[in-house]
Amino acid sequence: GFTLLGNKLFEMLGSPPPALYFSLANNKMPTCLGAWFLGNTIAQNMLSTGAFEVYYDGQIIFSKLKTGRLPQVAGIVRDMEKAIKEAAGRGKKAKLPSNAGDGLEATVEEDLL
Repeated sequence: GFTLLGNKLFEMLGSPPPALYFSLANNKMPTCLGAWFLGNTIAQNMLSTGAFEVYYDGQIIFSKLKTGRLPQVAGIVRDMEKAIKEAAGRGKKAKLPSNAGDGLEATVEEDLL
């Protein structure tokens, strides 16, 4: 990304651009293509394992290995909300962030009894 932003990024950070920056900036097309190919290779390797599992508090929320399909966001959010409510029933304070529909982050605090 810094090859596309130019020197402005380093000016905002208050540091001089490193030597690698100039090499990448002078070769924007190969740099972008290389990053794109690398990203796709990593994504393909992650998908080829067949494993995609979501856990919350040690409980499995979704398993591609068990269901044989990729998850849907709505299903994961629903199952996460259920798991958080169950955790709250076991004596844990659980709360979803205000943007719970946008992400799957949750904050859980253990009660100290």
